[in-house]
Amino acid sequence: MEKMKIHLKDVMAVKELVDLVSLLPGHADLVDGDAVVDAKSIMSIFALDLSREFELEIDGEISPEFREKIAPFLV
Repeated sequence: MEKMKIHLKDVMAVKELVDLVSLLPGHADLVDGDAVVDAKSIMSIFALDLSREFELEIDGEISPEFREKIAPFLV
């Protein structure tokens, strides 16, 4: 499992993240304290407080290409 801290600055960032994470074969979650939502679900993410940082948890290993694409969201 891969874990990384991210921040979503606006609605477009949420859409971009969902589009990117949806390409992964495994499961991905966004964790905010006790709240855990599906990172592939735009509606689930909008239930969170976007002013906060989240931990993105991805099942399995991620490629260097994915790391490059997710870099703008990393804290």
